[in-house]
Amino acid sequence: MDDPETSAQIRPVPAPWKLTSEAYVFPVSSLAVLPKDAYNLLESESNYASEDISGKIYGGIGKGWVMIVRYNSSPARRLNWNIPKHRAEFSFEPLSPGSRTTKLTVSRPSSSESSSAHQFFSVLCMPVPYLPSFPVNTKHLPFMDFTLTHPPVPQSQSSIAEVGTEEWRSDHDDIKILIKVCNPWSCPPRRNGRTKIWNGADFPDIKPRDMAFYLTDVELEYVHLNW
Repeated sequence: MDDPETSAQIRPVPAPWKLTSEAYVFPVSSLAVLPKDAYNLLESESNYASEDISGKIYGGIGKGWVMIVRYNSSPARRLNWNIPKHRAEFSFEPLSPGSRTTKLTVSRPSSSESSSAHQFFSVLCMPVPYLPSFPVNTKHLPFMDFTLTHPPVPQSQSSIAEVGTEEWRSDHDDIKILIKVCNPWSCPPRRNGRTKIWNGADFPDIKPRDMAFYLTDVELEYVHLNW
């Protein structure tokens, strides 16, 4: 259970929200529908995941990607965007001293056991040699819609930080980034040749593409839209 004093500090933060970060983006195979285990248990047993109540996901720029975002600054919370966030432990480590290859792992919150026993995402990201980074500013892409819309999220009975909401949230974001193309590799490597970077239990076993993207100098500004 969260500390009551900490939980009491969770308050809505008025828009607009300005954030800075870096991120890793992994394109995945086309999905006609989201896998059943794409949701955390809390959301999967709620109206959030119900097609009859929240509607069917038909696609869009975010459906065929898995994104790991490492915020440098972020004033917003689950309460602001209706994004069903849950606590996890992230590790970003160079493969060896001076290496340009990064080992990225995501784990369930550890207890007395080794944190490696809780890992559900593990990948090595190696920048493609001699391919320079290139800038992108979504303000110069008027033909692409970067609006995020989410139904209400349920309230957890065991964690006050996993706050619930009652209304839909819709926000438009402008993004400035530098993009570097990377090769994703299974960690540890797999003999059958298939890249597998999630465990299929805590995260769906969807097939990643043979190319990933490392985003640096990310600047995001979200403007709240009335639903």
